[in-house]
Amino acid sequence: MTGREKSASAEFSFLQHLVLLLDSTFEQLTRNSRAQWVYPGTRMRFSTKWLIFSLGGGILITAVLLVFPSALPDTMPAPLDPIAAMVLWPVAVCEFLVGPGPRVGSPNHHLHEGTPLNMLAAVLGVGLSWMFYSSLVLLVTGARHRSQLSEAAPTPSTK
Repeated sequence: MTGREKSASAEFSFLQHLVLLLDSTFEQLTRNSRAQWVYPGTRMRFSTKWLIFSLGGGILITAVLLVFPSALPDTMPAPLDPIAAMVLWPVAVCEFLVGPGPRVGSPNHHLHEGTPLNMLAAVLGVGLSWMFYSSLVLLVTGARHRSQLSEAAPTPSTK
């Protein structure tokens, strides 16, 4: 066997061991949660649902808007402006924390120029809005589900 064949064999052997290691690690990680995927009637823990849906969705939206900043509109249509201001209040909070950009215009006509920091604050505000409202929906539906389960549960009879 030449040196090149030995290194290729060792590399293949390393990859085989890596795949087996990752497979066994994944098997150990999913052993307890496998029933949730195999048996659809089982319930997922609330913290898992929250992490996947709220936190993961907020991070995904923030990442997409950072990669594609043109997807974030500059202004809202006039009829939707008050609704957007109420729903996207985390954007306003983030913008307030960042502060206004540099002044542009005459002293009589004040304008503030947006900076990359302002854009980052707006994008983070949209992600925080997703996290807030999806967490709220999960809490309300979870509480509603728990109340329905407690009403449907048979009461123990006492002798």
